[in-house]
Amino acid sequence: MAQWFVEILGDAFDLEEFPSNFRSGECVVVEQEGRTYLTGSAFQGIEDAALVRERAGHFLELQFGALRLLQSNLKRPQLGHVKRVHEDGRADAFVFPEGAQLRMKGSSLISTTVGGQAVPPGISVADSMVHGATANPHLERALRLWADPQRGWPQLYGVLEEVEYAIGQTVDKKGWASASQRGRFKQTANSAEAAGLKARHGLRRIEPPPMPMTIFEGTEFIHALLMRALQVDAG
Repeated sequence: MAQWFVEILGDAFDLEEFPSNFRSGECVVVEQEGRTYLTGSAFQGIEDAALVRERAGHFLELQFGALRLLQSNLKRPQLGHVKRVHEDGRADAFVFPEGAQLRMKGSSLISTTVGGQAVPPGISVADSMVHGATANPHLERALRLWADPQRGWPQLYGVLEEVEYAIGQTVDKKGWASASQRGRFKQTANSAEAAGLKARHGLRRIEPPPMPMTIFEGTEFIHALLMRALQVDAG
């Protein structure tokens, strides 16, 4: 059976985290000839390279979100070319420059091992978070919101909402935060006087709390809750 590989592009500082953290599940990350690829059973049965690339983007977003929970200074990689490796070693390459698809065919054999055999065993913390997120649509959306490079008050608030949907109650009733912490976060995020242009509402709609959270405090608050929801010890 042919196997799909989707290249991810970025700085070496960021890319090196992916192969060591995502080695199990539907979508794993492997290195081949100095390049980094997404591959795995998630792409089986798909015939269109554009659909493969779209699905890869979904998994890359989740993986980056998990890594960003663990290491906040990472930059989000981009998707590169797509290749399909046949059982006899032939590889078809598909390039997507600025939304247009070009198709190239090659007949040369590749020497790298195809499939999960070359993937080291074990599961990392980041990988376990992706597994946890994909098991619950609310946590999956929460992790994607966290991965947003433009993350601000609206995204943080969305994470809180999705976490609470996932656990079936508010975080204070769950015992993960105090009611005053939760209220201070929500009031800050909703108040233009407190959160500025990134607030969820306009001026004079929501009064700011007596001591508004800073964006750093809000981020740390939501970070701890999302880690908890993904069953990862944030301490």
